[in-house]
Amino acid sequence: MEHWQKTVHGYSGLLPALHENLYRRLMNFPDEASVKALEDIGVTHVVVHIEIYAAGEWMAVARKLEQYAGRLALEYGDATGRVYRLH
Repeated sequence: MEHWQKTVHGYSGLLPALHENLYRRLMNFPDEASVKALEDIGVTHVVVHIEIYAAGEWMAVARKLEQYAGRLALEYGDATGRVYRLH
């Protein structure tokens, strides 16, 4: 409810059947499988929380995100996170 936007996890505390499959695919985000999975279910924005990554790990993820610039457009960024729009 913090942002009043739809989320792929629903809102009731119950996990939809999609959750486990999507969770597994997003473990290596961003990669082809994860980006395609998000596109397939109609996700429009992705929030990446930088603070959850170990030291040095974020830079590797940031480089991978640059490879998907044609499909993930940076909309907002600050010291703790980034918001990307899926094309």
